[in-house]
Order: sequence, then structure tokens, then C-alpha cells
Amino acid sequence: MDVLELLGPDISMLVFNFITNPADLIRTTAVSRSWNKFVNAQKLIKQLCLRICPNLLHFSSIKEITPPGMTQEDGYGDSMEQRNHERDKLIYSYILQCIVPSNRNKNCIRECIGASSTNVPSETIENTLEIGFPNYMGPSFWSSAGETDPSLPEFLIYRLRSRLSVIHEIRIRPLKGFQPGFQPEEPVYSSQAVRFRIGYYKVQHWPVQNMPHDDQFLNDEKFVWTYISPEFPMSQSFKLRQPIVSIGDVIKIELIGRAQKLAANNLYYICLTNVQVIGRPLSPVLGVDFPKGDGDDLVLKYFPDQTRDALLI
Repeated sequence: MDVLELLGPDISMLVFNFITNPADLIRTTAVSRSWNKFVNAQKLIKQLCLRICPNLLHFSSIKEITPPGMTQEDGYGDSMEQRNHERDKLIYSYILQCIVPSNRNKNCIRECIGASSTNVPSETIENTLEIGFPNYMGPSFWSSAGETDPSLPEFLIYRLRSRLSVIHEIRIRPLKGFQPGFQPEEPVYSSQAVRFRIGYYKVQHWPVQNMPHDDQFLNDEKFVWTYISPEFPMSQSFKLRQPIVSIGDVIKIELIGRAQKLAANNLYYICLTNVQVIGRPLSPVLGVDFPKGDGDDLVLKYFPDQTRDALLI
């Protein structure tokens, strides 16, 4: 006799709710047809995924994109309800797979959009994309403009590689040590705290390669933020307690407060040598349709022909 029939649905639910490891829950669907049917019908994989990444609730619907020659009925069960259950299992299983720490994680930043200020043109935000030690032959860092007030914030805005990603860690390396024009006692030109926002531009018709860098496109009213982090004390690496599903391809790093003066002019600066956003793009299995107007919904796109090769758990 199947153990689920022996326990009954209520006790079975209690037992399955103790499974909090994504890989273990996904593997239960391979035990038998009845286990797969039970997990799907109770939407256990979806519920676990939403508990870990609640901002997925921003999506109002799922749009399945089938390639030519393939119908939405291919590969699913007999009824529409079974097809939807199986589809949801595949979608949220894939997201949970990407939530598990992996050596496939990489830097998700694609390009720079802009900074709140820059000290001189050679100390541009583009320098923060370089990985390595500072180049003492010339600027290899971004520097804010100098300020007398240490409470004044700064921000950096980047475009991510995918409109939908799982973010595990934010790495920020402040400038430390001697640079031309800086005092040689190895000060750290850091902010006091960090917060970050993830979202997308309200206007979506600009080509990816030609993102506007003008200051008018850096204001918050130009964006929809789907995630705003708590404020963290400044550290070189923020390993998040729970991974974040980033809905949108824009991340804003807010640098709050200033910690270090430059002795030469007695002004406060924030200087960074490198910024990385570590995670995994969810494309090509999943994508996003951003709202075209104020009344439109945020839609999760699913490409079933990409799923089989992507599911590795």
C-alpha cells in the first residue's frame, strides 16, 4: 500500500511540510505517480518557493511560450488542471534549483547605467566593473564628489544580464590604501551603510546597448522597484540570508553616509574599486513581460522547450 494512502491527506501534508530543502522536496515527485500527484495538487513546490522568495507574488499570471510545432498539451497530464499543476511544478522547481548555492553562480552585472556623482571623469563608475587590485599608474576606481557633510549619500546603478535572476550575494570593495592624491596611511574610503533596490525602467523601448546615461534617467520616479533591501552596515560582501529573485534588470546600490576624509582638502569621499552581483540568470527558461501601462500586470513567461536541459536536481 502507498504510504500516502495509509497516512491520509492531512497527516501526509504535515509530513511534507517538514521538508524544507528544495532538492529533497523536488525528489519526492520522482518516488511514484501518487507522490508526484500529491505534491502537484497541494502546490507544495510552489509554496516553498514563495516562502523563500515572496517577491514572486508580484507576478499576476504565467504566460507559456510554446515553440512552433509544440502545443501546451504536449508533455503534460490529461486535464487542464493537471497540466497547470505540472507546469507550475517545473517552473518553481527550476527557481528552487537556482536558489541552491552552486558553482554556476557568476557576476550578473552587464553594464553601468550611472552614478549620483563622480569626482573627475577618469574616476568613472565603469572602473568598478574591473576585478583585481587598484592600478597605481592611474585611477582604477569610482570616486564620488567630495562633500563637507558626512551624512550625504551616493548611489550607483547597473544593468543586470537578465530580466529575471536569483541573487545570492553582493560584493562591494571600497578603495583602501595609497592612490595618487591620497594620503599613504591606508584609509578606507567606504560608506557607513549600504542598501540596494532591484527593478526596471518604466519605459521599456530603449535598446539594451543604448541605455541612457543622462542624470534625468537616474531618478527613482523613472523606475519600478520590485525589491528594496534592508539597510546593511558596510561590508565587502553581503551574503543574503535568503536568495532574492530579482524581477527587473536594474540594480541600484545606495551608499549611505561617509566614513573617510581626504587630508588634502578635508572633504569626505566614497571610493569603490569593484562591485559584483553574484547569482544566476533564470533565462532562457523564464522571462518577464513588464507592464506597458499603469493598469497592466507583471507577467512571468515560461519557455517549456528550455526546461528539460535546465533542471539538474
